[in-house]
Parts: sequence; structure tokens; C-alpha cells
Amino acid sequence: MCLLILLVLFFLQQKIVIKVTLQTNRSREKALALAARWDGVASLALTGDGRDQLEVVGDGIDAVALVSALRRKVGPAEILKVEKIKEGSKSQALKEPSQWVQAYPYYYYPSPQFQHYSPPSPLIKELSDDCSVM
Repeated sequence: MCLLILLVLFFLQQKIVIKVTLQTNRSREKALALAARWDGVASLALTGDGRDQLEVVGDGIDAVALVSALRRKVGPAEILKVEKIKEGSKSQALKEPSQWVQAYPYYYYPSPQFQHYSPPSPLIKELSDDCSVM
């Protein structure tokens, strides 16, 4: 378990170029949506002359499994290139922002608690015909 975590932590970013047969806009959207949901994907792009190459950049992406999923959902696909991205370009991409924004914690005011008091029941006194005083 510990070895697996260390391997994932030290795994470098990689760029995968996949040639996919994309004939319609619907198939392009489908391929991009499928690749975007994949674990570890940092960026996507359609490249090539006919926009038929899918360029995927990320950490720990299983290229074979991604191509298999693309073949099932979209159509014919093949891996053209898998290369590791150099550390220098990765550190340039992850530079600290020039200004940090203060994040305020969420606080929801509780809803007011109302006490419901029922109105007093009316006291009904019946008047009798016979008067005891007279």
C-alpha cells in the first residue's frame, strides 16, 4: 500500500496523443467528454490536420484503458505517442499566483425558533333559569 502511494506521488505528468476517427461534431463531443471524465486528466485538446488527434495531459493516465474506452464509445482509436513532460515545464505551469484570495468560512444563520402558544380556551358558563338568590 505504501509503495503504491509512493509510486503515484513520484509519477511524472505524461502527454498522450491518440488518433480517433471523429467524423461528426457529436463524436468529437463524446470523445472529449469521455476523456475529461478520466482520472488524472489535467488538459485536453483536439489537434492534427483534421482535428482527429486527441491530446491528453495528466498524471497516472492508463493510455491503453483510455483507448479501449474510446473504441467502445466513439469508434476506431489508436495510440500515436506517449511521452513524459519535463519537470521544468511542470514547475512553470504550477507557479504560485501573484495574489492570494482570502477565503471566508461558510456560516449559515440558524432559522428563528418560534414558540407556538395556543389561544386560551373560552370559559362558557351556562345561565340557569332558576335563581338561587331570590
